[in-house]
Amino acid sequence: MIADLAAHGEVLCGGARLTDGHHAAGNYVAPTVVRAPDDSLVWTTELFLPLIAVRSVASLDETLELANAVPFGLT
Repeated sequence: MIADLAAHGEVLCGGARLTDGHHAAGNYVAPTVVRAPDDSLVWTTELFLPLIAVRSVASLDETLELANAVPFGLT
């Protein structure tokens, strides 16, 4: 997901796989902030990693509409 966001959006911070020490024994990712395009899967796919995506909106109403358009509410 992060590679796709780097190619089609922008990784603002983080995004690296953590491999040092106790992180070497698993799949760990540094906390990540990305700017994602409107058609990105990040908006409609539940991810289990420390990632937050941001995008611009025109109004509070648009924000609520976008937030309510997904089948889960973990964010």
